[in-house]
Amino acid sequence: MYVDVKIDPGKSDISYTDLGQNRWKVTLIPKDAFGNHFGPGRANELDIKGNAETELTSSISDNLDGSYTFEVSSEKTPEIVVNQPGTEPTVWCKPCHEKDTNKFNNWLLWLLILLIIILFLLVLFT
Repeated sequence: MYVDVKIDPGKSDISYTDLGQNRWKVTLIPKDAFGNHFGPGRANELDIKGNAETELTSSISDNLDGSYTFEVSSEKTPEIVVNQPGTEPTVWCKPCHEKDTNKFNNWLLWLLILLIIILFLLVLFT
């Protein structure tokens, strides 16, 4: 019995290289939830499209190591959609996969505001 790899965006790797002039080189290493690679040798089975303002501008190159490379054109950060039969489409975008460093900074800002309010109330009522 054969069970196909269901691509998991949390386990897969994707990298973006800005080529300039709204062109991006994307390298995708699709993996399932257990870390199994989708490939090599399956570029023709990958249904990759651009989302919103992203357009696929090259064919998908199989790097024969489990990774696939292609180019897209996008005025903004590219969004990539991978369709796989029997599953929901998988969407990748550069900001979606970068760590959000603002969460910590926002938390500190709210703490600072709260401390200022407490100090203000202490000065006002003493």
